[in-house]
Amino acid sequence: MPYISFKTNHKLTLRQENTIKSKSGELISLIPGKTEKALMIHMEDDQIMYFKGEETPCMMIEINLYKINRSDDSNDSWNNENRSW
Repeated sequence: MPYISFKTNHKLTLRQENTIKSKSGELISLIPGKTEKALMIHMEDDQIMYFKGEETPCMMIEINLYKINRSDDSNDSWNNENRSW
């Protein structure tokens, strides 16, 4: 499962959020075995961030790739039992 986190000190509009989401979905497929269908995206805008000691517009992008073993029945049963939280 790919996970992408975006943090910026800029206030994002809904249109910008949708563009980031759409483009991330397209680009993640460049990584072998990764698809938009399993992509999780997290966005935090309007954060206090400094770059080179100054409060200049910036964004930090963090990408994590997790492998979930779907053939393991214990994983599915854990997910089913703990879905309510």
